[in-house]
Amino acid sequence: MNVFSLLPRTDPKIDLFVLLAILNSRFMNWFLKLDYGLHTWVITGVLGLPIKVAAFNGNKAVALRGLSQSVIAAKQANPAADTSALEREIDQQVYALYGLTPEEIAIVEGTEK
Repeated sequence: MNVFSLLPRTDPKIDLFVLLAILNSRFMNWFLKLDYGLHTWVITGVLGLPIKVAAFNGNKAVALRGLSQSVIAAKQANPAADTSALEREIDQQVYALYGLTPEEIAIVEGTEK
């Protein structure tokens, strides 16, 4: 078994909670499967992800950070906690960050007609 860890550079501009929210969003998982055909994270997949620098500034960062921390707090208090509403809000924030249209969101979520 191989184990990898992702260690960010020491950069005060990179909020790890924001990065965590983006990496765990439906959009990034869809992107990873689309570009690499992967269903698990591997180092080559992570390095190729299009992380928006704008995510780490302003209101978007505050929202993503708060949502990410809320999911973590809920899971620490109760590992079986239902955090699906928080996760859906993270997805919506990430969709807005990347400027996805309703049609593109439907493709990511697998609900396109």
